[in-house]
Amino acid sequence: MYKNKEVWATIGSKIVSNISYYWEFSFSEDEIFELIANDEYLLDDSQEVYGKRLIDFLKIWELIRVKIIESKENNRNKSGKTWAFTIEDYKTIYLLLDEEAKYKDAFSKYDDGRSETLEMISFFEESLIEEATLEAFLEDMLITFIYFAIEKPFGEHTIVFFDLISSAMILYKGFGPIFPTYKDEMEEIKNQLNSLIRQCTGMKIEHYNRAPGFQSCFKKLLDVSETTKLLLDAI
Repeated sequence: MYKNKEVWATIGSKIVSNISYYWEFSFSEDEIFELIANDEYLLDDSQEVYGKRLIDFLKIWELIRVKIIESKENNRNKSGKTWAFTIEDYKTIYLLLDEEAKYKDAFSKYDDGRSETLEMISFFEESLIEEATLEAFLEDMLITFIYFAIEKPFGEHTIVFFDLISSAMILYKGFGPIFPTYKDEMEEIKNQLNSLIRQCTGMKIEHYNRAPGFQSCFKKLLDVSETTKLLLDAI
């Protein structure tokens, strides 16, 4: 499945169209599907025709596709890194989101060798190496999301950055990505998450899963993931 171009175009068009919830594009999911499936976003005049923001998102999606295939091949051949993404790959994704690169230092290690942002990414990556169930993976994902949403290491680009990276990790694991099927559902999830973020602000990270709204958010994400997995399996 992970080498099927139609699958990648379907998933990519849904994820990118969901991101348009944050940055409105004047293109439908079907139009984005055609751009990905036919590689039209690679044409010289693509930015002029479709706009730089959309083309940059499609470049991010192509990087994600290539790295997931590389990760799958590494795992199959028992060679290289299980998860092929590097810090430079994450930085490239961030820089395509933020032309001003205001928060690029979040990817730099400090004099003591620590960077809380990099440590949280590493924490999330460990879930990939473990044979985690969907439930265990989504719990780690939600905890990491709350941390990023509170700390905002990439400013206003934090949520979209996290959405993209978590989608990549979910796809690598073979789970269903988190893309709601209609806008009201997206608004419902957004409101639940915002409430959970407020509840967790000021709490220690190890206590996030004790917040009153944690289980309801977790169950909603689980339901969406299971639904989209059925959709992808039908392609």
